[in-house]
Amino acid sequence: MWILWLETFSRIGLYFSTAMWAGLPFAWFVIAQHKSDPLAVVQDTAHLQKWVRNAAVFAAIAATTLFAAQMLGVGPENISIPLVQWFVFESELGWTWGGRVLVAGLAWVVLHKSPAQHWWWIASLTGLLMQISISLNGHTAAHSPGPDVLIALGHLIGSALWAGGLVLLSTHLPQWCYVTDRHRPALAIVQHTTQRFGLIGIAGVGLLVASGLSLTALHLPNLSQLNQTQYGGTLTFKVVLAFGAMILGAIHWLIVPYFLKTSSHIKQFMLSIQIETIIVLCALFLAGRLTSLSPGHVAHDTTDLSITSTALKIAAGIILIGGIGALVWQLDKCESNS
Repeated sequence: MWILWLETFSRIGLYFSTAMWAGLPFAWFVIAQHKSDPLAVVQDTAHLQKWVRNAAVFAAIAATTLFAAQMLGVGPENISIPLVQWFVFESELGWTWGGRVLVAGLAWVVLHKSPAQHWWWIASLTGLLMQISISLNGHTAAHSPGPDVLIALGHLIGSALWAGGLVLLSTHLPQWCYVTDRHRPALAIVQHTTQRFGLIGIAGVGLLVASGLSLTALHLPNLSQLNQTQYGGTLTFKVVLAFGAMILGAIHWLIVPYFLKTSSHIKQFMLSIQIETIIVLCALFLAGRLTSLSPGHVAHDTTDLSITSTALKIAAGIILIGGIGALVWQLDKCESNS
């Protein structure tokens, strides 16, 4: 039993760390890295680089504990030196573990030495490589190798964009807004930063919803499994949290910034963003938990697609196309206002 829990928390840790590793630097670039913008307030990024390096180290630790749990799955009493050598040097699990640790180590070293203007894309690229390794070894790859693996990768990227952007916003917006300084328009900074974050929100949420519907159709072809399996129950709880965070995020982006009048309002707005961040991180925790559970398709033949499964995939396509269109529209609007 303890081996199962070790594997579960290792997968959750890997999910969390890669989301911060890939999403946080990209969010910083979109939200804050606009030197021509008088409202840009971020100059020193050393602490953010340290956060990303720590996320890479944590990912390496999580990958190592996950590999150990998978190796111990054969039974601790069966472990021997030749078996360990086989796992490390010849098995797919060993090669995957070695690759993840290598990428994390290289990212840590390169980010420690990289120039300030290059750190964000180096971090995002190496984080993306780690997310690719996760998608290539998940439920989707085992059940349906091929294009569906790209959908799983899109889900990881969407979660990284949304969660990473929110973490950056909730931790740094209070620093960017010196509400007692008359020379810095705190209200304008809040409105402008929220608009920038909207770019990430549209892309992240759009990817999450579209890929999530497709993955649900793949792993739970019969929605009755939502209340019949542990996988379905966990997925339901995750969807409820994510949907609530989406509603709260839409209010934060479209409504609240235009009703802020005083510094007290701004502080309450920052607290509300932090609440949204906590909700999203809880949903991310459940997403990591799902990777250690057996999906519904294990007990059912999914060669015959149900009407529900087909409808979910059609809805996913519509949302994906609409999300791309909304992102292009928002980019154009943002550039027009710059």
